[in-house]
Amino acid sequence: VKHLFGVSRSVRRPFVSNVKDTFGALFAGDIKYWDVILGFSCIAIVLILKRMKKESSKWDTPGEIPPTHVRISRKVIWLLSTGRNALVVLVSALIGAIFISQNYDHKLSFVKPMREGLPPGEFPTFASSCETVSIRTSLPCNNQNRTGLETVLSDFDVGIVTVPLIGLLETVAIAQAFARQNNYRVNPNQELFALGVANVASSFVSSYPVTGSFSRTAVNAQSGVRTPAAGLVTGSVVLLALGVLTPAFKYIPQAALGAIIISAVLTMVDVRILLRLWKVKAMDLLPLMVAFLGTLFLGIEYGVALAVAVNIIYLLLLQARPHSSWQLLGNALVLRPHTGLDFPTVTFVRERIEELRLKLTADGHAISVVILDCSSVMDIDFSMVLALQDMYNDLRRGKIAFVCACASPPVQSVLEAGSKLPVCQSVREAITSGHSGISDSMNVRPHAANEARSGNETDRLLQPFNSRNLNPDENL
Repeated sequence: VKHLFGVSRSVRRPFVSNVKDTFGALFAGDIKYWDVILGFSCIAIVLILKRMKKESSKWDTPGEIPPTHVRISRKVIWLLSTGRNALVVLVSALIGAIFISQNYDHKLSFVKPMREGLPPGEFPTFASSCETVSIRTSLPCNNQNRTGLETVLSDFDVGIVTVPLIGLLETVAIAQAFARQNNYRVNPNQELFALGVANVASSFVSSYPVTGSFSRTAVNAQSGVRTPAAGLVTGSVVLLALGVLTPAFKYIPQAALGAIIISAVLTMVDVRILLRLWKVKAMDLLPLMVAFLGTLFLGIEYGVALAVAVNIIYLLLLQARPHSSWQLLGNALVLRPHTGLDFPTVTFVRERIEELRLKLTADGHAISVVILDCSSVMDIDFSMVLALQDMYNDLRRGKIAFVCACASPPVQSVLEAGSKLPVCQSVREAITSGHSGISDSMNVRPHAANEARSGNETDRLLQPFNSRNLNPDENL
């Protein structure tokens, strides 16, 4: 945005400070109107060419072969729209060259001069500049670089860990965002390996740290890139530009580059996802908004860390207060948790069973057995096994049987190895095995249900029940 308006003063990078400095410069009149005109014109041209590419695909009539001149014009439109970013840069550089030749270079902001030639290949030197140390520690810069591996590591402090971590998270997040948009899959392990190899190799040619770039990836996507071969083309063009075209960079207006990045990022903003999340699962908006606002106002490092922390708390909350269903079969209370039985779930299961037992007892139901239906449980840990054993002992002292049923083989093996709990293969077996004391003439009294349907009542009740027979957990 700074380059789009030709702001010459220094602008801080954090979002709030950036907005404040930019608008402060605008209200102070520190802008270049030719930059504004060129920048917004470039945005309009890029968006129009992109629109033309989409519309040109609708001109074909099924079963009809268009004339030669129509095919040629469509091909020209396709080439112009596909290479719209390069076209904008070339035309803007031509305009910049005209301004410089007419001594109007003060009316546009141009790319700063760059060192010509390829960077020398050398073993990386472990040194940090005094400017970097001054920014991080607020100490005055004495124009002397600090050398030595231990010294550099101490200067970077925790950044030596957070920078690679944030780089990986940023790369994977960007890759997955474009993968969803273009229907392909991303392997995070392969991304991590590629980042490591690229950073090690690039350190021998004085490269910037290699990581994912949202703006550059968006530009690639808007340019029609479809395969990783684009990296080879980009690398070749960069090497060619460094070796031959570096002197021509001084003619490129910064407003044109800013316009390309802004127009590319604008197409990535998908407001409809907020409406979809609200309709599908509103709680998923919480980590999304925390990540968005956190990175916006606190920076990428703190924003991502805060979003990860909120998401972990949210997942633990779901684990600690899982969805569950229950049913009363005569004098047997059946509870089915719809999650794994892990340490965070211990308190919930104990409290939920006790709550239901006391409530049903107060309603006049003599509960003689409690059945924990584990058909939806895929995992159980040792803490939960101990808690279930304690629950079994407590209920047994109250002359109430406690039985686990429908456990998968891995869950059943953990229950049998870590406790003396009775484990049955089905609810039918738990009811008829003698633990429940329910007779064949029992009646179902489901919570908030009307009278039982007609038919063979006993057979219907003894079959392994499904979720439509169960009552959802009202506490959630």
